[in-house]
Amino acid sequence: MNITAAFVDTPSTSSIAADGQGVTLNLKGNFGCAGDMALGATMDGIRVHAVLSSEKGAIKGKFDTATLGTWKDYSTTLGVSAADMQAGLQ
Repeated sequence: MNITAAFVDTPSTSSIAADGQGVTLNLKGNFGCAGDMALGATMDGIRVHAVLSSEKGAIKGKFDTATLGTWKDYSTTLGVSAADMQAGLQ
């Protein structure tokens, strides 16, 4: 399996607040195997929010929100639409 990702024009952001930690990513990703590309898309607004802490060197907590954002420039050799792929992964 090979995965490549690159930041796109829209900045990705992160935040730390009293209610937890968050990140919003805007990436162009390609996923494949043995050098063949199976899926490629520009993914805008991937969001993850978590409440994390550490205790004696161990990280504890939970991810309470994760969304895949919107996809454009979608291409695949898997015969699955962007909407179906997003629904299956979400």
